[in-house]
Amino acid sequence: MVDRVTRLTIRLAMLKFKIKGRTAKVYRANRPGALHGEILGALATDLLLRVPLNRLADARKKTFVYEFGWRSPMERLGACHALEIGFVFDTLRTPGQLVLAGPDAPQELADAMHHAWIAFATSGDPGWPSWDETRPAMLFDHPCPTVVRAIRDDELNLWR
Repeated sequence: MVDRVTRLTIRLAMLKFKIKGRTAKVYRANRPGALHGEILGALATDLLLRVPLNRLADARKKTFVYEFGWRSPMERLGACHALEIGFVFDTLRTPGQLVLAGPDAPQELADAMHHAWIAFATSGDPGWPSWDETRPAMLFDHPCPTVVRAIRDDELNLWR
């Protein structure tokens, strides 16, 4: 599906959602070699999810933020919405997750995510710093999850 998106599709979406041309240029520069559909996906993800969720985290006292960054090798899905569910619940070998993540999804990543969710459910602390002015987020990716601060702020600042 991402290979069917054209430059015109992006332009029309940008017009509809009033996205500045400079924004798409930054996204493109940060993703060399990305297909038009991948750029559109990144813009839509930030418009609909990341920007509002960061604003919500800014308004709350204690919030833990994460980003799932592991890219599925299946159908060019990338790090798509809902892919992390099999990792969170450690259900990578179920039929639905095999379709999304493939047979070689990293079990170590599922172990780390599952452990963080169990820790949060039992203690209120998933094991990384809560959101503050430095904007810490746990980036769940393979080979190892890492705390990152102000991830892609160059892009997110374009939405303010």
